[in-house]
Formats: sequence, structure tokens, C-alpha cells
Amino acid sequence: MDLAALEQYTAHAQGLQAKHDQLRERLKTTAPSLRSKLRGKMSKIHPMTTASNTVADRFGKGPWFARRLRGMASYVLRTQELPPSTQGKGAQRSSFFNCSEVRSALEKWVKGLIPTDQGGFEGQMRPTKLRQYVNMVLFPSLEIEDTISESTAARWLKKLGFRLLRVQKGIYVDGHERDDVVESRKQFLDYIYTKVLPFSYTYDGADLTATAPSLL
Repeated sequence: MDLAALEQYTAHAQGLQAKHDQLRERLKTTAPSLRSKLRGKMSKIHPMTTASNTVADRFGKGPWFARRLRGMASYVLRTQELPPSTQGKGAQRSSFFNCSEVRSALEKWVKGLIPTDQGGFEGQMRPTKLRQYVNMVLFPSLEIEDTISESTAARWLKKLGFRLLRVQKGIYVDGHERDDVVESRKQFLDYIYTKVLPFSYTYDGADLTATAPSLL
């Protein structure tokens, strides 16, 4: 279908270009008073765009197909050859991630079930740590003579249900149940209840009646 469309596009574009060239020749001999009208006709003729859109409509396609026709024609003019086919190049390729042994080990790693001396991670989970575990521990243990990049590790974490986030200043990230955080929170609440609220107005009822604090 692409070859047939390309042939139709070429023929149609050549016809429009010939019409445009005829108007240009007439412009040389046309009276000055009529030249503006003739230039207006010429400005409406766009051989490549018009021809590609017309052929795309014939094949039930849209603007993308029209641009593809213009690109194919340009490639043929430059190289005198048809563009190479890319069919099948987008097919899914096999990945070590689909190996049952690799997948099982990765699931244990992200759950923190692998000790640190065997490649497990400490602190926050990062693609860099996963890459080190895979390249230095997992693959050698499975006798796989290959490595993965950090971007591949990030994609594997995404497949395992995680998202890659950038920690920014001013954003509180987890840790709300750490012992030091709990103790600090308790001290803060004790200060509020003993040092602040006794000297503050209170408001009760539907109309929020104000009650002054009892001061010495």
C-alpha cells in the first residue's frame, strides 16, 4: 500500500508542480494590474502538501500518513532507493527479568529479605543498589555473563510496582514512627497542653462562645 500511495503521490505532486510552473511563466507576460491575482492563485498551490493529503484521504489515512509519504519521496530523491522496512523492529525482546529465578530473587530483594552481606540494601531503595546486587551477586550466582545498567534497574523496579521519585527539600519522607520522632512529638504536645493552652481562650457551643483563661 505504501508503494502504491507513493506512486500516486508522485504523479499528483508532479501535476500540481507543472500547474504552478505554468502560472509562474504566465506571470512574466501578465499585465501588472493582473499579477496580484495570479500570485494569489500561485500561493494556494502547495504541490507536496496538497498531493500527500489527497492521497492520504484516498487510502483512508490522516496527516501522519501524508507526512510519511513526503518523507519517503524525499528519501527516494536523495538515495534513489526505497526506505528500509522497520517492520518487526518494535517487537518485544526477551529479558532476564522474565526468568523465574531472576524474578524470584528480585522480589525477595525489594522486600528486604536478602541480608546485606549477600547483596541486600540498607536505607532507601535505589536503582543503583539494585544494579550492584544484580551485577555483583545475582547474575554471578546464576552463571549469567551479562550486566544491567542503572536505567534497566529503574525499569525493573517499575515492573515490580515501585515508582522513581526525587526527594525534594521541604518534603517529609516517612520516618514518622521512628523512636526519636515519637519522643519529639510527645515533648511538643506536652508543651502545648501545659504551657500554651492554659493561657489561651477556649471557644464552646454552636456560637463559639469565648471563655477567658483562669490566670493568677
